[in-house]
Amino acid sequence: MITQKKYLNLMAILVALITGVLFLPGLSHADVTVEGKTVEGKFDFGEVYVGTSSLVTLNISSSESDDKISILRLQDNRGFSISPEVSSYIGQPLPVDINIKYTPLLEGVDDESILVICTDKSGMETVTLSGTGTIATQEITIEGILLFFDNCVADDDGSLEGYVPDKSDKKRSADKTTKGNRSDKLAENRLNALRNMIETAGHLIDSGKIDEACGQLKAAYKKIKMDDLNTPESSSFFVKGTSASKLADDVQDLMGTLGCK
Repeated sequence: MITQKKYLNLMAILVALITGVLFLPGLSHADVTVEGKTVEGKFDFGEVYVGTSSLVTLNISSSESDDKISILRLQDNRGFSISPEVSSYIGQPLPVDINIKYTPLLEGVDDESILVICTDKSGMETVTLSGTGTIATQEITIEGILLFFDNCVADDDGSLEGYVPDKSDKKRSADKTTKGNRSDKLAENRLNALRNMIETAGHLIDSGKIDEACGQLKAAYKKIKMDDLNTPESSSFFVKGTSASKLADDVQDLMGTLGCK
């Protein structure tokens, strides 16, 4: 009988302890509802282009009707931020929507960023954030190449200009003014000739004559003097300048897209 009484007393104490723990303030967790997709327990922003932002909303609620947010912070934000500023959320009664912005600065995965949410009565909750920065790739087109070509020429800063090697002027008149004028005219003609070659390639592509377009682009590529320091002078080059390498790369990329051999 005594043993049974002791057992009942111990059970009563245990029940009282469990009940007390369950109702102690600060030991139960706030309910955090994440609007959006989660992967392996993390809130995943998915792929976001570098330099742009993606905004999502976390809805924070609590089992306590008069609970409020007391602490809100990001650990190792890695491109994540709270919008608007944290101070606007402190003291806000629950439920409340918290906006999280992801702005990747570099290409690659930004992982293990922890959002810490503390409330007056329901304790602390954490949310793991994840996202991937990606580089936007623009499709190379004839129109894009011609636009780049025209912009470089219009800048009039030497980034792309007609090329005439010095030796082309040796047989010209000794008169410097005449020589200079002829050289400038020849440079302009060569600049226009290269543009016409690229434009013609576009017409061939539109007509479905891909092999002929490839031949035209290959010829245009060979007319671009890409490195003034290492490329020997030759009358076969039509243009030069600091943007010449970019122009050549774009032409080469387009040839790759078309499957030119």
